[in-house]
Amino acid sequence: MNNSKLNLLKKLQWLDWGTLCIGVKGLPGVSIDPADISDYACSNINEVDETNDVFISVAELAYCDEISDETLKHLERLAEWYNIDIHLSARKWRLVAFMELLDNLNDDYIYALLDLNSFWNQWEGNDTPDVVQGLGNDMNPSEFYSMDNLKEVMLKNKKWIDDETNAINIAMKQP
Repeated sequence: MNNSKLNLLKKLQWLDWGTLCIGVKGLPGVSIDPADISDYACSNINEVDETNDVFISVAELAYCDEISDETLKHLERLAEWYNIDIHLSARKWRLVAFMELLDNLNDDYIYALLDLNSFWNQWEGNDTPDVVQGLGNDMNPSEFYSMDNLKEVMLKNKKWIDDETNAINIAMKQP
């Protein structure tokens, strides 16, 4: 897998049919290559009993060479079969996309703050650490777009990463 976000999902042991399904449906900055689906299906095909109804979906996805409506139907079927929480899958994507953003964050504090705000504007959620100048605070532009504020924002974002990672891991352990 050449996709850095997918590789991170795999490293965190969060890659599953649900993350592939929601990734194919479309999220900001997320792209799934048919080869990624095929690779995942091939690595999981031995875990599915051939007499099981979902075996056909896994086998079909093992030969995935394009993202089609049929591909999406197979992914939805597998996510449903394995009782995967699609909302949790979207949270996984959001977290790895954010981690990737932080790894590549602009060195200039003004652009870094703009990039962080832009990221959070693209992703839904009321649990984000995003702070917008003048919204729920009385910071003027010179206070907001400062190195000191970036440091404060980065602390909040890193805490969010830790909290969200823990929350996802706990949610995954629940039946």
